[in-house]
Amino acid sequence: MKTNPQKGAYPTWSDLLAILGIYLIAMLAFNLGGGLLLRFGIASQGPVVALVYALTFLSTICYALFAKRLRFGFRKTDPALVLWGVITVLATTLVIEPLLELFPSQWLEWLGDQMKLGGWMMLTTVVVAPILEEILFRGILQESLTR
Repeated sequence: MKTNPQKGAYPTWSDLLAILGIYLIAMLAFNLGGGLLLRFGIASQGPVVALVYALTFLSTICYALFAKRLRFGFRKTDPALVLWGVITVLATTLVIEPLLELFPSQWLEWLGDQMKLGGWMMLTTVVVAPILEEILFRGILQESLTR
């Protein structure tokens, strides 16, 4: 009798859907909370955007780790795959730049407003986003999906 080495492997399709659901619920909840902070003047937009982003990803990571039973690692990271990722990002930039001219002007104005948030947007984009996304995708999901 053969045993299936993939049996019990994490994540299953239902695990992935649950992680996506937790992310969407967390995003909705923390955006509502952030909106209340802004509406009542408790905080300014920059810190709220950074906080909402960080809390959304941290709650998703916590759920994924709980569901994975705290088995965590960055093993077997293929440098060639990382290089192809960098090349893909650069190629995407070349494609997206001309497409931005096709966007409605109000979308571009909103994007410009987000960039005016200064240090908080830089902190979120340059520090928080890469760290949290790498932990979730490369540290938790990719290792299991490549198995």
